[in-house]
Amino acid sequence: MLIYSHAGERTQDLLAAVGLRMADLFDDPAGARYDYPDGRTVWRTPDKRFRQGGNTRGRALFHADRIGDAPVVYIVEGEQDVLAVESAGGTAVSPAMGAGKARLFDWTPLRGRDAVIVADKDGPGRKHAAQVAALLDGIAKSVRIVAAAAGKDAADHIAAGHSLDEFVPLEGGGGDVSGRRANICWAANIEPRRQRFLWQDRIPVGTLSAWAGRGGVGKTTFLLYLLAKITRGTLPGEYHGTPRPVLIWSGEDDWQTVLVPRLIAADADLNLVGRLSIESTYDGETAEVTPRLPLDVEAIARAVADTRAACVLIDPLVSTMAGDLHREADVRQALDALARMAAATETTILFVRHFKKGGGDVSDKMTGNHAFRDAVRSLFLLAEHRDQPGHVVASMDKGNYSPELGSFAFRLENVTVPTVDGPACVARVVDLGACEVSVRDLINGAGDEDSREIDQWLRNLLANGPVKANDVYTAADAAGYSKDQAKRAKKRLQVRAVRRTGDGPWFWELPTADAHQGADQGSTPKDSNGCSLAPLHVSGGAQGGKTTKGAQSASPAPLVTACTACGAELEHPESLAAGLCTVCRTVTSNHPSPPPPGAPTAATPGMTERVQQTRDKQPSPVCRYCGDPLEFADDRRDGYHTDRTACVAAHRRAS
Repeated sequence: MLIYSHAGERTQDLLAAVGLRMADLFDDPAGARYDYPDGRTVWRTPDKRFRQGGNTRGRALFHADRIGDAPVVYIVEGEQDVLAVESAGGTAVSPAMGAGKARLFDWTPLRGRDAVIVADKDGPGRKHAAQVAALLDGIAKSVRIVAAAAGKDAADHIAAGHSLDEFVPLEGGGGDVSGRRANICWAANIEPRRQRFLWQDRIPVGTLSAWAGRGGVGKTTFLLYLLAKITRGTLPGEYHGTPRPVLIWSGEDDWQTVLVPRLIAADADLNLVGRLSIESTYDGETAEVTPRLPLDVEAIARAVADTRAACVLIDPLVSTMAGDLHREADVRQALDALARMAAATETTILFVRHFKKGGGDVSDKMTGNHAFRDAVRSLFLLAEHRDQPGHVVASMDKGNYSPELGSFAFRLENVTVPTVDGPACVARVVDLGACEVSVRDLINGAGDEDSREIDQWLRNLLANGPVKANDVYTAADAAGYSKDQAKRAKKRLQVRAVRRTGDGPWFWELPTADAHQGADQGSTPKDSNGCSLAPLHVSGGAQGGKTTKGAQSASPAPLVTACTACGAELEHPESLAAGLCTVCRTVTSNHPSPPPPGAPTAATPGMTERVQQTRDKQPSPVCRYCGDPLEFADDRRDGYHTDRTACVAAHRRAS
């Protein structure tokens, strides 16, 4: 049953007034069950909590099997919306898991049909509609994006009494695919202006500026020092002599015990330092959430415009970014939106990045995709001076609009500042002026030490047996090393590359006494018995081609490829090792068996939680409320999406 209040009351309040509950809207008081054509099942509770079962890796759209010969198909954002459109006489489909997952599904059933995408009236809804439109390009006969005439989504639209013909073309879209169009402005109509600098000849106004270095070198403390100067009007540049506000979003440092004391030590005008935060309201409840880029760029732009802030510090930036930080398109999507906002508001965005571990060219030291470097107009690298402990050298590695400048140095000293509950000791920057040594000199001189570090890391990773080559690369990335660094360490340690089968995946294993008598590394062995083909987890006996004292070399034990309980085919390494499928392992999880001899554990050197998850190919944790994967560390820690208002509200109700 659908209910819509034209007066704007909440559905819960409206039902309570007539003595009903949300559960009364469903045929089953426990909620609704939605069955997909490929075996996926989604359950929805009356308080809008979701869980999935069955074939959760399926790619079929909800009710794709009911399209038939319908010439027009409506694409909506949820199963309830599909049922609402069908109740009005239309044909509709929806991907599972809500907005943002469209790329995971099969859209070919819409080939040759007129597609009408009904966008939910929020930022993620419009973004989701644009993604679906892009996926349908070349599949559907035509694509339009529309919105509900009343309420937020298709279900509200139908519940309010509107017909399918009364959907409204998306504002500014004219009914076309995305509402986008090309504009031309002739250069003769653009006024030329001089380049302005937040920090003279170093940080341009209206741009992105990155500061990269190893953890603990003082990046954030130095940026607080610059911000303090802006609030006092003492930083050489555009605002010298004119104190200006600054904004800070910090996902790591506490304001009361860390940031405010450091700002006091830096002599900042605290009346001009703003704590930037993002709030989300759902179902009448408001909560602070982690910013998500590019979703919250407009909200940040409004805060900048309202305060006339000269600068915004986002630390750490990666906590605010969705997607894969090693994928250029994902990184540019967030940074390009920030850059446009910075230019439009004439503010400067500062953010901090870490160094990759190991050697290599200093210009490639910043972690993540090279798009981080490409998107900024200024990049500063920081490193501790080897010959002068405590001194930090900073060099401009990129300055699109700046003259070539030398390095400068600073050191951190401890000072005591007053707080409401007694004095606190914090770090303060002491400017040491120009420096003849560059970060490039310091980094290039540290190659031997870095090589020893990754060599030891790789030795620890392989200590318990062979690891797939691709898993090594993924684990190296998680530990802060590049693929090339891992390959160089492999060569130095004389790590062997072997295959279980002639066309199977490559495994890396530490050398054995007779390792150098086998085939060339990296080529397919002619005889599978000529080298160790030990699996990741071996029950009893030797691992990695080694034999116990007094024992003879034996062929690897055959792998179990079917579940010993139900007969299902096994693919996951953990299932292969246990001899049980995921379902059967879940059933027996209350009575776990000890790990097989030689299996990696939390105590294994180098086997951090993240590396072990990478090695075992464990799936990402999912939100306990909506069932979607948790991509961010803070979300995985809390067990739910801290940036989704529905999940936050559900968590509040549950707690």
